[in-house]
Amino acid sequence: MKTLKLFVLVILLTCVNSITIVSLGQRQLSVLPKNAKWKTVKYKADNYLYFSVGTNLYYAISCYVANNEFVAGQKMTLMNMSMNGYLQDTIASGIYLRSGLDAYLEGNIYKNDNGRISTFKGTIKISNDETGRELLANKRKATALKIEVDDIVEYSDYYGVSYRTDSGNKYGLIGYGEKKCPLTLTKRLDDNYELKIMNLDKIDSLTAIVTLDTITKYGFLSFDDFIEKSNHVKLKYKNGDVFIGSVKKKKDYYSNIWKPDEGEYKYNAGEVYKGKINDYKWNDLFYAPDTAGVTIFTNGVTVSGDWWADFNLTSEEWSEITNHCKNLTEVRNEAIRYSKKKKEKELAKKQAKQREKAKKRAEEQAKRRYYIQKYGSKWGELVYKKEITLGMTKAMCCDIIDKRFYNISYVGNSEYWFYGKIEPFLEAFGVFSILVELPQELVFKNNILIGFTK
Repeated sequence: MKTLKLFVLVILLTCVNSITIVSLGQRQLSVLPKNAKWKTVKYKADNYLYFSVGTNLYYAISCYVANNEFVAGQKMTLMNMSMNGYLQDTIASGIYLRSGLDAYLEGNIYKNDNGRISTFKGTIKISNDETGRELLANKRKATALKIEVDDIVEYSDYYGVSYRTDSGNKYGLIGYGEKKCPLTLTKRLDDNYELKIMNLDKIDSLTAIVTLDTITKYGFLSFDDFIEKSNHVKLKYKNGDVFIGSVKKKKDYYSNIWKPDEGEYKYNAGEVYKGKINDYKWNDLFYAPDTAGVTIFTNGVTVSGDWWADFNLTSEEWSEITNHCKNLTEVRNEAIRYSKKKKEKELAKKQAKQREKAKKRAEEQAKRRYYIQKYGSKWGELVYKKEITLGMTKAMCCDIIDKRFYNISYVGNSEYWFYGKIEPFLEAFGVFSILVELPQELVFKNNILIGFTK
C-alpha cells in the first residue's frame, strides 16, 4: 500500500473527540482462520516513554484474533477506555488492513472535535508498538495507541468565513461573526486533490486544484495554503460570473473572503478579461482593467491594456456610465459615446474662446488704428497704450483717464487736476483698485500737459 508520509495532520484521540470509520463497501472481508475468535483487548500503556501527540494511553480494540494477531481484512473497532478499564466512546471502526508490518483502517471517517463534526473517506495508519508500525494484540508488549492520516479520498467539513455585522452593540462596538460554508476535499484520478467550498458570500463556489506536493508540504487540512498556492482556482459567482486563476484574500483584517488576483475572468454577459485583476470593482459589477490585461468584448473587439484610462473620464463620469449599463460591452460603448460628446463640448468651448479672443484682438486693433489716425503715429500709440506723457494735449489725456475723477482749478492759462472728487462713491462699487493707478495730479498750460504725479 502506498503511504503518504504526512505527519502534519494528526488526529488527537481524547475522551472528548470521537472518530467512527465505516467500511467503504468495496472491499471484501477476508476468510477467517478456523481458530479465529472475536476478542476485545484492553490496553493500559502506563509507560509514558512512548507517549506523544496523537496517542492514547487507555484504549481497547475489538477484532478477530488468531495466533495472537489481529486478523487482517476483518472489521475492527477502537475504543477509549477509562483508567479503571471501563469502555467508553468509539475511537474508530472499519476494515483492518496490513501492508507488511504496517497496520491501517480503511473507511468513511467521522470526526467529532468538541462538537464540530467532519467526515472523510480514506485510510488511517494505526500502531501500538515501540517502532510505530505494528498493531499488537498482545497487550503486555503494546504501548500507547498512535493514529495518523495515511490517505484521504474525500473529506467533508465547513470553512469558517469571518464577516462584519451591519450594526454595533449597545456599547457602540462593531460586531463580527463567522459563517460556516460547506467544504469538501476530494482525491482525483491523477493523485492531486480538488478543494471545493460553497456559498462564500457572493461566490457560489470556490474550487481549487491542489497538488500532491502542496499537501505533502502543508498537510491535509491547510485549506488557506491550498487556495493561496494554487494557480487553478475557480470562482463561480451567484450572478453568473466565472474566474479561473490565482486568488488572494480581501484586504480586510476581519474578512477572509477570496477575490481574483490573476487569470481569466468571464462576465455573465460573455465578456472575457485576461490578466491581473485590480482591487477596485465599479458598482461591485466590473473590475477596472490592468495596464497589462486584455479584454474581449461580446462584439468581437479585443482591447489591450487599461482601456478605461484611454477615455480620460473622471470617477463621477464613470459612475454615471456604469450606473445604467448592464454589461461591460455596454460600458465601453457608452464610454465611447460619452467621451465623444465630451470632446465635442470641449472643442466647442475652445472654439468659442478662440472667437472671443479674435474679437477682442480685432477691437484692440481697430482702437489702435483710431488713435493713430486721430493723433498720429507717436501720440496715437501712446494714447492706445494709456501711457500719460508730457506734451500730450488735454484731449489725449481725456482719452486715457476719466476727467470726472478729478477736482479742477484754474490759475491764469494753467489748469490743475487733483484726484479724489468722487472716490467714496466709486470705492463703494469696488473700483478703488482701478483709481489708485491713476495720476494724483496733472498740470496743463495752454491745454498741453506740463506735469503730473502718480
